[in-house]
Amino acid sequence: MANKGRPIGRDGTGADDDNAFEFTPKDKYILELNHEGLSYSQISDRLKADHGIQLAKSSISRRLRELMQDPANDVKIRKCSIPQKPREETRWYKIVEWLQNAIPEYVALNGFKPSSRTMFYQAQDEGIVEKKEHNAFVRATVEARLGWTDSEGKLLYPELDIDCFAADDSRKVVGYYDNDDPTDPTEPGPIPDPDSHVDWLIRRLKAAPQEYSGKGPEGEPGQKGGRWYDQPEYVELWEEKVDLLPGFDKLLENKCIKVRANKGFASLVWLNQCCNELQEVIDDMGFEPEHIHIKYSGDWDPSGEGMVYYIKKRLRQLGIEGVDVERIAVTPEQSTALYTLIYSQY
Repeated sequence: MANKGRPIGRDGTGADDDNAFEFTPKDKYILELNHEGLSYSQISDRLKADHGIQLAKSSISRRLRELMQDPANDVKIRKCSIPQKPREETRWYKIVEWLQNAIPEYVALNGFKPSSRTMFYQAQDEGIVEKKEHNAFVRATVEARLGWTDSEGKLLYPELDIDCFAADDSRKVVGYYDNDDPTDPTEPGPIPDPDSHVDWLIRRLKAAPQEYSGKGPEGEPGQKGGRWYDQPEYVELWEEKVDLLPGFDKLLENKCIKVRANKGFASLVWLNQCCNELQEVIDDMGFEPEHIHIKYSGDWDPSGEGMVYYIKKRLRQLGIEGVDVERIAVTPEQSTALYTLIYSQY
């Protein structure tokens, strides 16, 4: 994608920005406490006391760093009195700097891009990272590919290309959006000249006038357009579980839409692939973003609840703004209805 480092939202409701979207409840609480001037430790304590949320200082720091990518969020930065090393001398900056050279070398040697995990293993083999640091490695490379900056507008890491790693084929897609144009029927062809026909057969077989039928080639019937032909809306369904993809495909087999399995918190590589395809829908198929609809189905648990926020956030960071992303299952209302139905049997 051409656009990187896009803001993640304006406020808790998105009311003052048509392209904004709601924060997760955790992020909203964290931003409110940050605006009160609290430290990471104090925010951690208040989250636990006020909302029963246990979140380490390091997690709070990471969330505020992401919120800071949109200046409108007005994240308050507490100045540290302890002298800090220049960013260029920090360990993770140097690791990303190493990747800037190591990835092209890998491509030149093998003829294809490495996966993120492949480069982590290579860094581990060279003693640059430890086995337990995979999550930190992923975070640093995501922030480098998105071009994140600090409070002064300086890059957190050396930039990496958004598609520097190999495509993510661990997440599957089935179906397609069928909006093929209809075709008109063709007229029957002209009746051939008998003499010319006979002469041609004579030249081939010397004798075959009896094979002349006196009929021209038949026309072909037209075909109706695709299910979504000339419809103003483009629709996809995304769902959480890869192993449920055949089930969703079966349920939607006559609906002619694309179904994607995001397999939990999807990688930046996979989401960038999705955004490239959505950009084609905008550029080549002519759909405005507000007419593109992603219907999401996922678990209703803390992780499942956060995934739809995560998808919205990443789409906007990757330059796809204004797309309608809606959770259709499982929702709190559906859970309540199910519990009511179950308990009514007893």
